[in-house]
Amino acid sequence: MKTPVIMPARAALTAISILLFSAACPGAALPAPNAVPVDIFAMSLCPHAVRAENELITAISGFGPQVDLRFYFIGYESAGLEHYRFQSMHGPAEVAENMRQVCAFRLDSRHARKYVLERNKDINNPDGWRKASAAAGLDAAALEDCADGPTGAKWYSENLSTAKSRGVGSSPTIEIGGKPYTGPRTRSAFARTVCDAAQARGLKAPGFCAKLPPVPAAGGAQSGCVAAAFSIRIVTEKDCALCRPTLAGPLQQKYPAATISVLDAASAEGRMLIKKHGAATLPLYVLDSGVEKDPRFSPLSEFFARSGEDYIIHPGPGTYLPVVQLGRERIPRRLDLFFESLSPVSAQSALEFLAALKGAAGDLAISWHFVVQEAAPEAPETEPGRRPGHASAAELGRVSPPGALVSAGGPDEIAEDALQLCLFKYAPSILGAYLNCRYQSPADLKRSPSCLPHPGKRVTACVTEGEGMALLRKDAELARALDVQAPALLWENRYGPLRWSDVDWRRLISGGKDAK
Repeated sequence: MKTPVIMPARAALTAISILLFSAACPGAALPAPNAVPVDIFAMSLCPHAVRAENELITAISGFGPQVDLRFYFIGYESAGLEHYRFQSMHGPAEVAENMRQVCAFRLDSRHARKYVLERNKDINNPDGWRKASAAAGLDAAALEDCADGPTGAKWYSENLSTAKSRGVGSSPTIEIGGKPYTGPRTRSAFARTVCDAAQARGLKAPGFCAKLPPVPAAGGAQSGCVAAAFSIRIVTEKDCALCRPTLAGPLQQKYPAATISVLDAASAEGRMLIKKHGAATLPLYVLDSGVEKDPRFSPLSEFFARSGEDYIIHPGPGTYLPVVQLGRERIPRRLDLFFESLSPVSAQSALEFLAALKGAAGDLAISWHFVVQEAAPEAPETEPGRRPGHASAAELGRVSPPGALVSAGGPDEIAEDALQLCLFKYAPSILGAYLNCRYQSPADLKRSPSCLPHPGKRVTACVTEGEGMALLRKDAELARALDVQAPALLWENRYGPLRWSDVDWRRLISGGKDAK
């Protein structure tokens, strides 16, 4: 006898609900074979769509099975992480509501109409769907699990493809009887148009059709939620494999009506834009002023900076990391490395790097650096790249005198940094052996003397006479110039800083000539 499969109560209820509702839509009036198709393409949080939906659903309520109402949504689907798979003009909340409404119409189309009307009463309340589903008689548990699960994602993907295939980008767009509807978005006008479409199909129109006035001509363009058309120009070094503009795809998804062009920094237009906007790094993202007309401009405006008549996107952790330092000369096969000497993760990275160098470095020129800053009178409250359990350099800066060197690991890390810089400069042949010994226990501050019993006169003088601290101060200047706040690398004195997770440095040191 097979072992019975026991499902949690909610999961079982949800599975049964989906199977039953999607199979037959109990209680729903199935459309007649020759029913009038009424298609509405919308964005669930678009105020123009909300008003049109309320009028349209109410208008067709008296037609029964003579009308086949079909809801389609306008959004974008992209490959990649599932969390970012679907996007919509009004953000994640709209995606979630779009998916709930798709599920509602697939699970129970009759009650779905009432759900939309109830939901539209409080459409901007992200939790309002629960009250709306209860008022409409929908199974909230089934609706939630459908919208949050693979079934909802599949149905939503299929739904989006209809708007895409028909080239619909404005919300709301309405078709009645297979023809675009351009009349007033009023209850009476919608009903009159459906009456005419029903009669054209040989259907017996309801008695109230005779009492409805003709549809007046639409007075000018209908209002709606429409993606703005404008241009986005991206300047980068096209022949640089490390310099691909990572925001090109997300920008196209966010602004589907925008025209995006990628320009080579060496081209006449590329040089003009770099000079015009005073760019110090690439990629450079330039959006023309038409972006102001897009409804998504205001929520994202904090990432933009006005530059003449255009906008440019601020580089940074919240947008993108620049990978071309325009003011720095390219030095082929040079690799600058930035570590935190007492961080276990950074220490492991340093050991792995040194191990990978054997037989693969070739003509590679290596420069060893540390993530260090000079304390300022007023330091920021937070610092990207902070290590758990350690004070950040910014926090240390608030209690250190201006000009003092500060590091995430504190004064002990500063001392270790200086020692390693002296070893790198005067005894590079023993640096690897020292690190292998020292990093068996990075937190043990007493290991340095035992791991370096005979440092040599030049290393000793470098440490005791202040040269190591001077070298470290140069690292602070370089880190400030490149905005290095966490372990990173700079390739060929020009490309980066790249986080360790952003590039396979093994590929750089073994085939770096192909990276440019």
